[in-house]
This record gives sequence, C-alpha cells and structure tokens, in this order.
Amino acid sequence: LYLSGGVYLGGTGAANKLDDYETGTWTPEFDFAATSPTAGATTGQGRYVKVGNTVTVWGSVVDVNVSGGAGNCLIRGLPFASQTDATLSRYIGSVRTNNVDFTGYLVIHILDGAVVASIDEIITGAASDILTPSEFTQGVSDVNFTITYEAP
Repeated sequence: LYLSGGVYLGGTGAANKLDDYETGTWTPEFDFAATSPTAGATTGQGRYVKVGNTVTVWGSVVDVNVSGGAGNCLIRGLPFASQTDATLSRYIGSVRTNNVDFTGYLVIHILDGAVVASIDEIITGAASDILTPSEFTQGVSDVNFTITYEAP
C-alpha cells in the first residue's frame, strides 16, 4: 500500500494525520561523560522505529570498555534528539545488564532536549545515581535497553 502525503486515522483533523513512519538501525556507543575509556567507546547494535515524533529505540552493547573511563556512563549515538519539554524533564526506559554491580534496580533515561542516554541506579530510600566505571567489569559487562521518547 502506498499513500502519498500520509493517511488520516480516526478522523480528518490534522492531529489524525500519520505522515511520518520510519525504521532503521543505529550504533549505540557506551562511553563516559568526563573521560572516554582508553580503548575508546564500545559500540553496539541498535534498531529504531519512529512514528510521527514518537521514537522507540532498542540497543545492545556487549563487553564494554571501562578502563580509564571517568564520570557518568552515557549511551551516545541516539538516532534523534529528544523533545525539549520541561514538564516531563526526562524519558525513562528499561535496561538489562550482565556483570554490573549495583544495589537497587536500573532504568535508562534521556533528559529532555538531550542526544544521549544514561543509566540510573534507583535505590529505595536514597537518591538515584548514574552508573560510573566502577560498577562495570572491563571487557565483560553487557547492556541491553529499550526506551521510547519524543523527538522535536
């Protein structure tokens, strides 16, 4: 089916027009904010679906480099920047790790208007904390995640 210019779903108003659908791949880069690991950021595999301004990304980075890295962990290379929306402040997603040392549970987040994601450790009764190199095992830790966010 080919529809030039979009299709209206559930009505004929502008809010009902779907005129942007896209799928693709992207390359997540596992890095740190202050200093990149001496071996450089570890790249992984990723896919995305964009419907209108809603983006869902999936990513997997295995055997991450952390030696020499400093600062908060970052996932760089998102296919689209996130929407700036001070009422939301951040978009939250799910993350699964192997060989990562943490106490509570983990979420991935993208701040509004950002082009990177971070992994937060959520601890009951304490402030959340973004993971740093000390929580990962050099060349062994794996990170898998999904997050849905709005693009401008």
